[in-house]
This record gives sequence, C-alpha cells and structure tokens, in this order.
Amino acid sequence: MGLHRFRPGGFVMETTKNWVAHLAGADVYLVAMVGDDPFANTIKSELEKINMNTEYLLSNPDYGSAVYNTIHNYDGDLVAGVADMDVVEQLTPSQASDAIVRIQPKNVVFDGGIAYETIAGITETCSNLGIPGKNINSLYTASYATDLLINEP
Repeated sequence: MGLHRFRPGGFVMETTKNWVAHLAGADVYLVAMVGDDPFANTIKSELEKINMNTEYLLSNPDYGSAVYNTIHNYDGDLVAGVADMDVVEQLTPSQASDAIVRIQPKNVVFDGGIAYETIAGITETCSNLGIPGKNINSLYTASYATDLLINEP
C-alpha cells in the first residue's frame, strides 16, 4: 500500500512565493522555461493563485516541464529520486535578457542550474542596465523555475 502526492513547487518556486508574500504589493516576475504539458498548466495555475505574473513563463514543446520524483519510506526518509530538468537549460540568453530589459527590475535572482551562457547574458544585461551586483543573486537548485526577477515597489 502506498501514497501518492503531487506538489508543484521546487526551491525557486517556493522562494518566489515567499518574495510575493514578503513584498506585498511589489511586482514579482518569474521567467521560466516549461514544457508544453499538463505540468506546465499546473505550474501556471499555482503561480496565478498567488498573483504572480506569468507573462514570462515560456513554453518549449520539445521538452517536458522539469519534474523531480522522489520515493520515501514509511518514516518519510528519502529512498530514491529521479530528476528530469533538461528544459531548465533551454532558456536562452536573449529570452532572459529581453525579459530583464522589459521588466527593468531592481533585483534579479536566478537559478544556478541554467546554462552558463544564459547566466552570462543575465549578468551582462544587468550591468548594462545599472543593476548593482549586490542585487544579482543565484540560487543553485533543481527546480521548476529558472529565473526569478524581483521588482520592489
């Protein structure tokens, strides 16, 4: 006998929710690459429930949305995990940079699991826009989300 739970989330998505709660009234944008599948629909729906702007939730039909499946024993201890995160690396430097230019955020937080070229594009764009280095941070984690752009009120 077993139990199945489906919980959309991931570290960056949970961090996004916390930023939205902490910065009540702030514009918080999530720029992420997802697949063209039911998981993407669920992710979008969960983000919209917390009033997150999903304009930059980009879809790539060649990949499934990032998924991390775990198996836990009766005590809740992790026994095994399988991750399919290839879509995360599909966010291009131009897609991330275009979003930053359009949003003009004061702060940028990104998932360190994205492609190196995209990270370089993000930091270059932020530098060109005058976003201070202290306002650019990386979260290294496997997650649904890729880039988290935060615009304080």
